[in-house]
Amino acid sequence: MQYAPPDREPRVMLKVARTSDNRDLQRAVAIYRLVDDVVSNDLDLSGAERRMREIRRHVPMWPWWARMAARAVLAASVALQAHGTLGGAGFAMGMLVVVNRTGWLIARGRIPGYYATFVQAALVAGLGIVALHYDVVSSQVYASATAANLVLLLPVSSLVSLAQDAITRFGTTAAVRLVHVVLVFLALFAGIATVGVLTKDARIVGNAQSVRFAALPILFALPAAAIGAAGNGLAAGGTLRLLPFAALMGMLGIAVRTLAHGHFDLPSSLAVLIAAIALGTVAGRLAPRLRLPPGALVTPAIGASLLPAPAVYRSLSAYTAGVPGTGRQLFSALITTAAIGAGIVLGNILGAKKELREPHEPDQNPQEE
Repeated sequence: MQYAPPDREPRVMLKVARTSDNRDLQRAVAIYRLVDDVVSNDLDLSGAERRMREIRRHVPMWPWWARMAARAVLAASVALQAHGTLGGAGFAMGMLVVVNRTGWLIARGRIPGYYATFVQAALVAGLGIVALHYDVVSSQVYASATAANLVLLLPVSSLVSLAQDAITRFGTTAAVRLVHVVLVFLALFAGIATVGVLTKDARIVGNAQSVRFAALPILFALPAAAIGAAGNGLAAGGTLRLLPFAALMGMLGIAVRTLAHGHFDLPSSLAVLIAAIALGTVAGRLAPRLRLPPGALVTPAIGASLLPAPAVYRSLSAYTAGVPGTGRQLFSALITTAAIGAGIVLGNILGAKKELREPHEPDQNPQEE
């Protein structure tokens, strides 16, 4: 944080920050408004320090069980969008609860996140295999629920921020995020591969090519994305005031993506890029008026409308089964996810461009009045 008043010595405060995919939207909004008040000279240094201490003491707005339930709603939304059934959505929710609580237990032991991701990925694959082996679920239900939970383990926030930092020339932070993203993907591969080795029929994990993923009709996709985005916003600590905007942004994202991919036959990565540009543009225009950071409007919608769940499932499953062309499938899924960050940055620039060009009226000289 830098503070450079015109009549005093400037101050610079540095703090080491760890890379994490956890998001607290309430804190993000509070910090955004703190900086906005400092820039507009509505808050002095002592007031900023006092408010920063209050932000650090902030406790989550929602209890853990509410955030977990909201995350489960997001998993159900993603499963439905991956051609899942209502039963598959329920199975995805139950699977997420088990994985979420397991991750919480691992975190309490202060075990590094790499191992937590490894265990959670193995648990997702293992639960699906057990349910499929004992005919509890069908292959389509298994695929949609597994795809939803695997894609929610991806370091989406870091991957999107990586693209943003690289584009905006923050090379050091982009490099740090890249290392984190690579480690998480290695943990995902290792967890699923371990389950594939331990099971007698590894083809259960890798039989992805026989599962057909079809997009929901737009009339069903819109409410699914809206509910998922609102749930994602609540899981990230968003306030009640933010949730309607999150739902609208989720609907916008899935509408643009479905229109580009389903009606204009554009590649999935290009359709996601266009949808991300639309989200970034709207957020760039709307956020300053609401005194919100653009990310607070965009983040809930990404998980509910733009994540390539089927592509991630196919690539990871094909890798486990040793199917040729796995690298190409994984690269395509990574490109699609990275396109989200590139589109959001471009959209923010387009959304804020007009405001940045508006001339500021010069301050009036009191002596001339």
